[in-house]
Amino acid sequence: MTRPEWKVFAHLGQADRTLTAREIVQRTGLHKTKVSRAVAALESRRWLCRDRDDADRRIEHLALTARGRTEYDKLVGILKAREEEMLERLSADQLQTVAQAMSILEKLTA
Repeated sequence: MTRPEWKVFAHLGQADRTLTAREIVQRTGLHKTKVSRAVAALESRRWLCRDRDDADRRIEHLALTARGRTEYDKLVGILKAREEEMLERLSADQLQTVAQAMSILEKLTA
């Protein structure tokens, strides 16, 4: 899976509603062409479905399929386990440094 595919996949997995490609571009900072290619790749795996907007046929509402949700949940489980393994190796001071760095990064992306 490419980085753009993962970014699109992750945003759809975290969303509590459908997203449009334009919303994904805004959320990720990816170029619309990369989002379009990632959507096509995820759709070819049957992890994503498109639903045309009735009011504006140019807009497609994107969502994970049941198969996509299963794969997303599997990947998130693997990533969370890996994160725990890594964090367990850090001292209390190192964990504090990581938390501070993450806080700074979150503020920059907000």
